[in-house]
Amino acid sequence: MSATGDSVSVAKVVIKEKSTPWLIWLLPIIALCVGGWLVYKSYRNVPTKIVMYFPLGSNLKPNETELKFESVRLGVVTATRLTSDLKGIEADIDVAKKASIMLQEDTVFWLVSPKITMSRVSGLDTIVTGSYITMQLGETTSKLTRDEFRKLKPSRFEYTALHEPPPRPVYLGGLQLQVSSTGASAISEGAPVTFKKFTVGEVDNVSLSKDGKVIQYRLFIEDEYKHLINTKTRFWNASGITLKGALTNIEFKMDSLNSVLVGGVSFGNEPSEDAGGVVENFHEFVLFEDQNHAFSKKTLIKIRFSSGDGLTEGTPVKYNGLQIGEVETITLQKDLKSVIAGVNIYEMAVNSLREDSKFWMVKPELGLANTRNLDTLVSGRYITLQPGTGKSARQFVALNEPPFMQLSETGKHLKIVLLADQRGSIKQDTKVYYRNVEVGRVTGTELSSDANQVRIHVAVDHLYAPLVRENTKFWNASGIDVGFKVFGGLKMKTESVESLLEGGVAFATPDNPDMGSAVSQGATFKLYDKVDESWEKWSPSIPLREVK
Repeated sequence: MSATGDSVSVAKVVIKEKSTPWLIWLLPIIALCVGGWLVYKSYRNVPTKIVMYFPLGSNLKPNETELKFESVRLGVVTATRLTSDLKGIEADIDVAKKASIMLQEDTVFWLVSPKITMSRVSGLDTIVTGSYITMQLGETTSKLTRDEFRKLKPSRFEYTALHEPPPRPVYLGGLQLQVSSTGASAISEGAPVTFKKFTVGEVDNVSLSKDGKVIQYRLFIEDEYKHLINTKTRFWNASGITLKGALTNIEFKMDSLNSVLVGGVSFGNEPSEDAGGVVENFHEFVLFEDQNHAFSKKTLIKIRFSSGDGLTEGTPVKYNGLQIGEVETITLQKDLKSVIAGVNIYEMAVNSLREDSKFWMVKPELGLANTRNLDTLVSGRYITLQPGTGKSARQFVALNEPPFMQLSETGKHLKIVLLADQRGSIKQDTKVYYRNVEVGRVTGTELSSDANQVRIHVAVDHLYAPLVRENTKFWNASGIDVGFKVFGGLKMKTESVESLLEGGVAFATPDNPDMGSAVSQGATFKLYDKVDESWEKWSPSIPLREVK
């Protein structure tokens, strides 16, 4: 560029405003949004504070003891203190906001601590993690639909923790029952509940009634087996070991090793075409002593005994080796001369309770020739009976001695009377022989009306009654018959070892046609002191009666 005197070239200046970059405002905006989100999130996650009361001794630690449900953490204990009355612990708990909908009126809480028994191990995880609080929804809340439940808001903020876990919630399935017993047993929590020795549930809880008279068991039956229970189901104690028997027959019974250690409950259904009704949760049943008691329908009778010797509650009543009942109560009469036994007769033997039925106590007998009822030395005395055929009855008088027991099943006898100068060794229950075969028994002895003879009452079994004829000879078969002749030497004779030691009566009937006619009831014969040799040679042919 050149410059002249009268013209100068001047450069044009353009002024522009300086602009601020917009990115500089992005950072504060982001920070503001993040802060707002954090504030909103913090507000949403503010825990719901509740207060809960626990019994003294509860192992609660602030900021350590957690509130859990199905192993999911829902909150934590923030502070603990004694209650104002110093009888418990008051704990502050922060419950997660999302879990606060579970804080309803019917929600229950309890403390889970380690528990180790012979029957179960529970809360084992708390040995490492420490005790924790858990919860369970109530039946009302559990029935809500998912959408209804999500709309809930916390409605309660103060609770008292339970001492023991509550019953399993119904919404989890299964069947819960209440079984009660007035007797002591070894059944504990966790004991199995069995059906035909198959485990179908367990004992959830054992408690004592407020009056201390009843033990209450809460049973849980698995859902797949609850159809086995109905209103006619019977429950019984399956705990421990049962030992029954005598010297010749010992029965050892054990349900399972677990039942010996922790007890157990079994159940069954009465065999009947009339099935029981459906049961609901917490239906109440009675726990019987054993299976026999569970299915026996009680028929109570009264038996009067002249003495209570050997008679105790639980004394069995047996017939043909089978137990048909047992003594439940024993009452001393006001005159102190007898006792009344209240006896429960099982259903299977009720038809044998007739007016002419006879009851007596069976006890051990030790004799030179016979030893009877030796089993009672081990198993104890028991009551037995001779069934009658009269009208039904419920009150009886026990015999002091066993009656004459028939050899045949008919229960009929030919009753005759023997007349003797002396009773000798003959007494009630002395055996009567024909050819050394027992055919009858002596039922009693008494003096004649003028007291110059002894009347011996004899019952010959129905089967052998035809052997007794008009000319039959009876003799005392007790002891030893000793004879001596100058050229014949010494002669000793006895009927049998039994008759030698315990006494006996024998008889013989002449051959035809000298035997005479058959005799009727109450016929009278002379009892000779010893046998004539000619009598022993008699060998008549007499048809015996058939047992019908």
